[in-house]
Amino acid sequence: MKNAINIEFNTILIFIFSIIGLLIIDLFLIPSYVNKPYFYDFRANNPDGLHSFISFAVNYPQPKVYFIGDSVFWASGLSRNETIAARFERCDPEKRQAFNLAFKGSRLNDLALLVNLTQRDALIILEVNPLGLQGNIHQATIQGFTKKEPLNFSFQATIQGFTKKEHLNFSFPNLYHHRYTLQNVFFEGSTKEKLYKYYETFFIGNLTPTENPGLVSHFNAPTSTITSEELKAIDPKNILFVIVPLYNSSFNSTPLHYGNYLDFSQINQNKDYFLDYQHLSKKGATYIAEEICEAVSS
Repeated sequence: MKNAINIEFNTILIFIFSIIGLLIIDLFLIPSYVNKPYFYDFRANNPDGLHSFISFAVNYPQPKVYFIGDSVFWASGLSRNETIAARFERCDPEKRQAFNLAFKGSRLNDLALLVNLTQRDALIILEVNPLGLQGNIHQATIQGFTKKEPLNFSFQATIQGFTKKEHLNFSFPNLYHHRYTLQNVFFEGSTKEKLYKYYETFFIGNLTPTENPGLVSHFNAPTSTITSEELKAIDPKNILFVIVPLYNSSFNSTPLHYGNYLDFSQINQNKDYFLDYQHLSKKGATYIAEEICEAVSS
């Protein structure tokens, strides 16, 4: 009987100490830690993580630069320290903090909204992808930011939680409210995505390219019908437009020459600069970052 009582008492103690430990982590460690990853080539893998990231970036008081784009600036196929934003930060003569607000799958209206959310309080490096300039109405891919609606570039960003003077609030439980940011930090994505990568590695990775076509990078760019009206509806104030190339695809980039711009369409024949028809390799990202550094310092 005495042993049974001791076991039950020990179980209760373990439960109590576990609760206390979780409270210490949630109330003290998470608030002091959750912003630190934003200084180390952070990029958001989901909309919820992007929400917190933008809130932090907008309220960051030191010199900074925003990078806004789709999967090209996000750098699909490269690690987060190999993105254009990360490489820019290393070569920028002014040593500004570079916030990579790019998000995979974004269309032009998503990018326009992100521009507005920054309040234009720092230089914005805005990716211009010819494949994202087709048609007059797009469905926003960043869920939680916009709805399916025509483009509207005249509005002020009024989405709750993203006003200029609001700071990132910590709400209990922090482990829950910042789960997406923490998943971004530890897994570079959601836990579900991490598990699927393990599945791909152990089960799909052993397939031949014929059995798994996804293993083969393709360099055939789709036909791009460029319209520049949407681009020119964006106020160019404090923006450097960066026209990114498509591999082995000739398109007339002249209509995209708007405001202050850099045009990289001329490197479209150099296969060493690409992972596929639109995503850049380490060499391509390094080249563009260094050119941006030179442009903004001159």
